[in-house]
Amino acid sequence: MAQGSHPLGVTYSRLPSTSTATFLNNQLVIARNRDEVLISDVFDAETYDPVSKSFRANAGSNDYIVALHPYAEGQVLVFCRKSIWLATAAIGSDGVSIDPANSSLQLLTDEIGCSARRSIATAGVFVFFLSDNGVYRLDNQFDLKLRGNTQPLSDPIADRMAEINAPAAHTSNAVYFNNRYYIAVPLGEATEPNALFAYNMLNQAWETVDTYGFGLDRLLISDYGTQRRLFASSRNGKLFLLDELESGTDDTASGLGSTDVPGLLLSRRYGWGSMNAKRLLRAKASVVLPAGASCTLEAVTQDFDNDFQIAALTNSTGAEEDYTLKAPMRCKATTLDLRWRTLTGRPILRQITAEAARSSMDPTETRTLN
Repeated sequence: MAQGSHPLGVTYSRLPSTSTATFLNNQLVIARNRDEVLISDVFDAETYDPVSKSFRANAGSNDYIVALHPYAEGQVLVFCRKSIWLATAAIGSDGVSIDPANSSLQLLTDEIGCSARRSIATAGVFVFFLSDNGVYRLDNQFDLKLRGNTQPLSDPIADRMAEINAPAAHTSNAVYFNNRYYIAVPLGEATEPNALFAYNMLNQAWETVDTYGFGLDRLLISDYGTQRRLFASSRNGKLFLLDELESGTDDTASGLGSTDVPGLLLSRRYGWGSMNAKRLLRAKASVVLPAGASCTLEAVTQDFDNDFQIAALTNSTGAEEDYTLKAPMRCKATTLDLRWRTLTGRPILRQITAEAARSSMDPTETRTLN
């Protein structure tokens, strides 16, 4: 790092090599090494004072800085691998050095850290990021203090988050767009992001997870026609526009032709208020199928365990049609899950239910307590 003489008589350094930086209040904030943060001069991103305009985050620990993220009122979030800090660096009256009296470094949490630099996204008073245990959200409470929740935001889909390839998790990237937090992650043995999760801020729930045959190396927001739209780009030179087709199909990775997008919906578990065996009679579903669309209805039973298809339906007419799908099951089980699959097109499921017959008198159960 080159040294030089500043016009004000202080020692300064030229821009050091770094992979983590953020722009804040007309200054560039960079991570010089694993725990040191440097702040450039105002309107001069190449000049740094390593003595008067620097600070350390979690110095001396087995931790390192993953990302720097701007926050409100001139503050910077310092995301380390195992902790998160909130830095307030106020510039003194000389315009060069940090004012110690008005500056602070606050530990938000040392229970979680950030595992992917580009997974951080701001949505109003919330800051989303990916950690080892899934997606977390920092909340700005009514007292204007930023706090972290020990329970991950992705806890309802923890089984899917557990599929993230940990060695490649650092390639994950995210954006906040159209009231949704989109995050692309590598699932299974993938070494680049191949799945896209969407969290809806309006209904406070995870909406979808879509898998792709190419790497979602960067999610982008840009203009398309007269609207702002979400794009997914890949290092192999492909650029895809998301949420465009209404037909339930995707363009192929080569850009020639299209492929159907299958969907799956698993119902709640039916027990009919008893843990005893029942005779499963039939399943009913009210569906709307566009022209050429098809779907299947499947049953997953427990005690006796079974997994089988109840019915399949295809709309071979040239117009959209409403159907009431009724299909017998004719088996015994204790509980039942219904699984509805969309194979082609965009079928709509309006209502689904199942019928079962219980014995006139359930067996009397006894229990011996020691």
